[in-house]
Amino acid sequence: RAGLPRPHLRPRHRGPMPLGSRRHRSWNLRLGRRNGDVPMAVKTMKMGIIDFIEKPFGEQVMWDSISKAVEKSKILLEELRSTKDLSKKLELLTDRENEVLKYLTKGLNDKQIANELNFSQRTAAFHRNNILTKTGLDNIVQLTKTLLQHNLVA
Repeated sequence: RAGLPRPHLRPRHRGPMPLGSRRHRSWNLRLGRRNGDVPMAVKTMKMGIIDFIEKPFGEQVMWDSISKAVEKSKILLEELRSTKDLSKKLELLTDRENEVLKYLTKGLNDKQIANELNFSQRTAAFHRNNILTKTGLDNIVQLTKTLLQHNLVA
C-alpha cells in the first residue's frame, strides 16, 4: 500500500551492540564476513563477543558456538547471583561491623583493630565473629578472598 510506512526488515543499528545498551545481554555471538581479518576479530573479542564465526560456516559450527555462549551465560549468571547474595549479606552489617570489616580486609588483627577504633580486643573479636556469622563464611581469609572475587573490597 502506498503511503504506509514499511516495516524495518533490518535492525537500525549495525555492528555489535554497545556493552551498556538495552539489548546487550551477558553473551553475544557475531558472524563475520568472509574476508574477516585478525584485528576485527580481536576488537570484537575485547567487546565481549563469545565467538567469532567466519562465513560460510556449517550448521554444527553455529550450534557449537551457541552452546558455548549459553554455558558462559550460565556461569556469568551464577556469578551475578553470588555477588547479589553477598551484597545482601553485607547490608546486614552494622556501621561498627563495617568499620571492623574495612580493617580486617587490610589484614589487621583484633588487637590492631581495637587500637584503631578505641575499644577492647574482645569487642573487636565480637564484631569479627558477627561479620563471619552474617556472611556465612568460616574465616577472615575466606571472607577477604570472596570480597576480592566479587570486587566488593573498598
